[in-house]
Amino acid sequence: MSNPRSLLDPGQIIQHSYDEAAQRIRVDSEATVVNADIDIQLDASEDNVAIQDTDGDQLEINADGSINVKSPEIEGKLDDVINELQDINSELNTQSSLLTSLDSKDFATSAKQDTGNNSLNSIDSKMNSLGQKTMAGSMPVVLPSDQTINVQTQNPMIMAGTIDGQPNGTSYVTVNNLFEQILKTHDRDQQITYADFGTKDQRITEIEYTSSTFPGVTAKKTISYTLVSGKYRRDSITRSVV
Repeated sequence: MSNPRSLLDPGQIIQHSYDEAAQRIRVDSEATVVNADIDIQLDASEDNVAIQDTDGDQLEINADGSINVKSPEIEGKLDDVINELQDINSELNTQSSLLTSLDSKDFATSAKQDTGNNSLNSIDSKMNSLGQKTMAGSMPVVLPSDQTINVQTQNPMIMAGTIDGQPNGTSYVTVNNLFEQILKTHDRDQQITYADFGTKDQRITEIEYTSSTFPGVTAKKTISYTLVSGKYRRDSITRSVV
C-alpha cells in the first residue's frame, strides 16, 4: 500500500520544509551518546581483517591471535643469529666457571718466593770453587749406575798412595814411567836369555819386553850373578829402556 499523497502544491511543500531562520531544510534528529567500553573480537580464520603497508604487504595473524614481527632483510637469518647467541652464552658460562675456579685459588706467592730464594742461596753456597770444602758445605753428586763415566782432564792425572794405606798417611806419587808402561801394556811380548842353558848352572841373564804400542822401544831387565862356593847367586837386577 502506497503512502497517501500530499494535497499541498510544490510551493507549499518547500515553504513548510525550509527554515528561514536557520537557513536550512528542517531536518532534525536526536541521538544519545553513551561512554562505554567496546570489545571487538576478531577471528583470523573467519573475519576479513588485514593490516597492510603501502606496498601491499599484509601483516600475518596467527590462529591464536598473535602476530609475527619479521623483516624481509633478516628473514631466514634468525636461526643463524640464535645459534650464534647460544654459542656466545655457552662461552660466557665457561669463562664464568673458570673465573669462579680461579677465584678460589690461593695466588699468594710471597712466602713461596722466600722459600725459593733460600733454596737458591743454599745451592749457591755449595757450588764448586777452588779449594776443599767440608761435607756440609758441599753439593752431593750421584753417579749413574747404568752408565760408563769417562773422565777427561787437560793435564795428565797424577795418582798417589799413602805409606800405610790410611787416608791420613804420608802420600807418595805413583809414577808410571816408560818401562812400567811397556810392562803393563796389553800387547806385551818378552824374550828371555839364558846362561849355561841345559846345565845345572842354567840361569836367566836378561829379559827384553817389547810392545807394538811403543814401537822401537825395548824395556830390559839385566840380571847379574856372583859365584859363591861353586853356585851362582843372584846379585842384582838392572832395568833399562833402549
